[in-house]
Amino acid sequence: GYPSLEAGIAMAPRGMGSLIGMPVVGLIIGKVDARKLVALGLTVGGATLLWLGQLNLNAGYWDVFFPQFVQGIGLSLVFVPLATAGLIADPLAILRAAGAALGLSLLASAIYIVNDLLDIDADRRHRKKRHRPLAAGDLTIPQGLALSGGLAVAGLGIGAAVGGAALLLALLAYGVMTTAYSLKIKAAMVADVLMLAALYTVRIWIGAVAVGVELSEWLLLFSI
Repeated sequence: GYPSLEAGIAMAPRGMGSLIGMPVVGLIIGKVDARKLVALGLTVGGATLLWLGQLNLNAGYWDVFFPQFVQGIGLSLVFVPLATAGLIADPLAILRAAGAALGLSLLASAIYIVNDLLDIDADRRHRKKRHRPLAAGDLTIPQGLALSGGLAVAGLGIGAAVGGAALLLALLAYGVMTTAYSLKIKAAMVADVLMLAALYTVRIWIGAVAVGVELSEWLLLFSI
């Protein structure tokens, strides 16, 4: 339950993790078996979800910082297909992958706002969550809807610009899945974990679509 500025700062570690993870993948992909990297990334991602699940209402900023940072590294999986296809030195491929990552981040941010809009009544009754921007009234519902819509349009627009219709459809699929999670699936104890795990695979698929490569069976296997 942070004020607006602190809430933004609390989410920043996720982006930091992505920025650090992306170039690291590119540097070591030729030296380390890519299957091991994917398996490690998924293991770390799963552990992070469990880590976040252990937090309680008394969790401080640094308790949130580290799991968010590690979770952000999961976005770097978008660059795995780029590296495994030998395109890490191709400027155009890098631009497309970076555009996919940016579009994905903007779309995810739009869905996060939708999630807060759906939970606004419960958040207003919560001792700490009532301080969130929407629940506290710092951001009105129309403003939240406009911001969410703007972020979604920007994310999808960037995807279409760098990857055409194929990447646009891939991002739309991701948006549908995350929206379904916010609307219903997050309340189902087992289904929510399965959906979160599936979204890691979808991120890899989006990366493959962005750079125009076909995912191998082993990469899909290790990403499930």
